[in-house]
Amino acid sequence: LEELKDRYLDRFQLLHVLSREDQDVPMLNGRIDAEKLRVYAEKGIIAPASHDGIYICGPGDMTELAAATMRELGAPDSRIHMELFTPAEGSLPSASERAAKAVTASGQVEVETILDGTRRRFTMDGTKQTVLEAAHEAGVELPFSCAGGMCCTCRCRVSEGKAEMDVNYSLEPWELEAGFVLACQSRPHSEKIILDFDAV
Repeated sequence: LEELKDRYLDRFQLLHVLSREDQDVPMLNGRIDAEKLRVYAEKGIIAPASHDGIYICGPGDMTELAAATMRELGAPDSRIHMELFTPAEGSLPSASERAAKAVTASGQVEVETILDGTRRRFTMDGTKQTVLEAAHEAGVELPFSCAGGMCCTCRCRVSEGKAEMDVNYSLEPWELEAGFVLACQSRPHSEKIILDFDAV
């Protein structure tokens, strides 16, 4: 990121606000919050309404607050991008809430995955596991990292059937409209689903 900033000084702005490491400038110390963002905007350090993209990463509560403040300062949703280190406090549904919400296909569901051009098949009970959990149990290796719906490593497109996610912290609205899901959060809602991990 520093190289990008140095290469494109007139077009790329990078601001580090560190909560655990003292810096010389008080406004760059501590957890980022709405007040700091408003001060940055007032002083012309940031201009949310005119930035082409705003990238926020950190814990769930902080990123949600920062995104809401950016919207308040005029940034459109389409330009705000977030990467979560952890979900917001209380935002993960419990297993009983997920089960109550789920209207999954009854009985065994046939799942087909496409990864690096190779098709693999397994069956699963969508009321008990996510696709990622069932794949690992069946010995089918799929890409994943956080298994919490935040990193997008297990992103795939539903090319046949229907699957719904327990939670989504990382897919953009256009990705959802295009049929993308996160395997770590997805449960089948049809008797057969095909998940394409090669889709871009």
